[in-house]
Amino acid sequence: MFKWFLWIYAFLAMQGAQAAQPESLLTVAVTANFESAFQRLQPLFEKKYAISVTPVFGSTGKLTAQIMHGAPFDVFLAGDQAHIQQLEAAGLADSADRVRYARGELVAYGPRLQLAQTGLTPALCATIDKIAIANPHAAPYGAAAQQVIHHLHLEQALRAKLVTGESVGQVAAFLEARTVDIGFIARAQWLTLLKSRHSMRPEAAWVIPQAYYTPLIHYATLVKTTPVRKNARLFLAFLKTRAAQQVIAAEGYTP
Repeated sequence: MFKWFLWIYAFLAMQGAQAAQPESLLTVAVTANFESAFQRLQPLFEKKYAISVTPVFGSTGKLTAQIMHGAPFDVFLAGDQAHIQQLEAAGLADSADRVRYARGELVAYGPRLQLAQTGLTPALCATIDKIAIANPHAAPYGAAAQQVIHHLHLEQALRAKLVTGESVGQVAAFLEARTVDIGFIARAQWLTLLKSRHSMRPEAAWVIPQAYYTPLIHYATLVKTTPVRKNARLFLAFLKTRAAQQVIAAEGYTP
């Protein structure tokens, strides 16, 4: 009888733990370019607050659409402000919860080229077969790349050579696989590639002047449908802490 009592007690305790489990969880939608930085931030947050975080990475536009269709995200780290405002207009976020957490930069990288010296020129574009950008309708870095191409009057020269990735993360994958000659990626992604691959050459990257495109200001917000509002607000506050900002800066972003 005593053993049965212990078994029932353990079972009820386990059920209670499972019922409480969602309170220690957090699902965060994260713009693809921020993946490396997030992977460094995640264990810091989890250790400090004993909250388990599940990230979902994708283009800002795709993640926004998923939230609009009821995806169970608690926090959204976007690559711009416009998509956050879109959620606010739909009643799925509140401007009071909007947090600026980083500013990114755009880089053009050509593994076999000397882009640091030349930048993108009509003569150079004539020598390449494929150049990749993220979908400008879904990814802020893709929209910025499109602006750079327009600023340099290269639309005609590149029209038949453009390859569109779903996200800036996919463009980085194209570059790693060497399936394109040039790709537009976040400076943070370029630094990650440079650290992880000895074959990456600094002289192959051109950090594009920020005057060529709309500033890439990253904003985050709480998703109104979250059942763990307290956890979500803790994460938004965490993004602004000195420890988090140091990691973000080390990953190639500016405040």
